[in-house]
Amino acid sequence: MLKANNVHSTALKNSKVKAFRLYDLRHTWATRAAEAGVDVGTLASLLSHSKLVMVTRYVHPGEAHRADAVQKLEVANAAKEIAEAEKKEAKAKAVPTISPTEAENPANFSEEKTKGKSQRIN
Repeated sequence: MLKANNVHSTALKNSKVKAFRLYDLRHTWATRAAEAGVDVGTLASLLSHSKLVMVTRYVHPGEAHRADAVQKLEVANAAKEIAEAEKKEAKAKAVPTISPTEAENPANFSEEKTKGKSQRIN
């Protein structure tokens, strides 16, 4: 890597940029990939990391990206709460099924039962 380091050092001297490492580009790339939606597992693979914890050393999400992530969570939580409320409301509006009483049940009106009841009344 001497040649890459020599070229890098020369470029820094010529541009008067200070404190810029080649690995800074790797951090920038990883951060932009994460902000673009690349999942952590894929990002670890692309960075050739065997452990996911290494990805956290390279990804530095900005304030706007963090705020967007929180907003997505808020939207998901609100949708869940609305769905639960609608489910409760639908359950409350449902017509309860009531079994017919003995008098309303047509099976209780056989001829024998009707004759017996009418004879008792008279």
